[in-house]
Amino acid sequence: MESARENGTGIVGVINSSHCGALSYFVQQATEKGLLAIMMTHTDQYVVPYGGAQPFFGTNPIALGVPALQHKPIVLDMATSSAAFGKVLKARESGVDIPDDWGVNAEGVPVTDPNEVLAMLPFGGGRHFLRYFNRLRFRATHYTYVWKL
Repeated sequence: MESARENGTGIVGVINSSHCGALSYFVQQATEKGLLAIMMTHTDQYVVPYGGAQPFFGTNPIALGVPALQHKPIVLDMATSSAAFGKVLKARESGVDIPDDWGVNAEGVPVTDPNEVLAMLPFGGGRHFLRYFNRLRFRATHYTYVWKL
């Protein structure tokens, strides 16, 4: 944060990391000092492609903090899975069911029992996931083609 104050921006890169807890905690610290903060991290493979059974993607959390002059800051903390895995853990501890679009069992079947969750589903559901995946595939094909020229 000192670098951002002195230079207009502060960038931190971390390697060989994994889950670091709620990202909102860190961006909140920046907003309290009047700074805008964007934070992203990778995670271990824990999200199945829509229709899949084996984890392939991470939940890849994203957080954004925007300070406000007279009101509380805007803080967004989200995962790219349909729900944060912490919510599944909380449901396990509380003994309550989860929505069937949060996670799948070992066979890739959506489950409501949090104890059966092997992997999370992607956010946006199947239609949105497939649309995004097709865009990525097109772009990769496009860029591969461009690079071959």
